[in-house]
Amino acid sequence: MQDLDVQDAVLWRLQTLAEATGKLSQEVKDRHPEIRWRALYGFRNIAAHACLDLNLDLVWEIVEQHLSTLRDVAQQELG
Repeated sequence: MQDLDVQDAVLWRLQTLAEATGKLSQEVKDRHPEIRWRALYGFRNIAAHACLDLNLDLVWEIVEQHLSTLRDVAQQELG
């Protein structure tokens, strides 16, 4: 949380990930209702346009609590 380079890297990766979810087919999204797709893409808009207003505690919550579910879904789809 104290390292600005790490903050930038994490935010950039999350923003890129969220942007990519906007390109997924509805069929893929429908197979995984456990993912809040709209909220995920919404995070992309916040990260891209409201950088100064980002709550880093909420970003960390995304990393700690939600990213593993998305990773599991990606592994299922790619596997």
